[in-house]
Amino acid sequence: MPYPTPSPPAPKNGFAACRRCFATVIWATIERQKSQMVDRDCDKRGNQAVRQDHTDRWLVRQLSEQRPIPVGAETLHLQYIAICSAPPLLGQATRWRMSVGRDCVCVRAVRWQR
Repeated sequence: MPYPTPSPPAPKNGFAACRRCFATVIWATIERQKSQMVDRDCDKRGNQAVRQDHTDRWLVRQLSEQRPIPVGAETLHLQYIAICSAPPLLGQATRWRMSVGRDCVCVRAVRWQR
């Protein structure tokens, strides 16, 4: 074959519902083949450049100093996690400590310390 076969779309790719607020979002693939939720509607304030390739896979990249504007068929969108109106799920909470001074540091004593 003169051209490499296109890779199949990522499992999370395309239109779907947000798990927190059930709004319609776009699951797009970033450079490292991971999925990211972006808002379905275009927004000039956005910092995510979204496009659809020839295999109907949605691709997203963040605007940077090297590429500060959308190129070609890219449109600007917002990350949906930043504008979601629902609170985060319990399993996605950040780690916390009971108090500042109560860090658990365990050291196994050697023979002469017992």
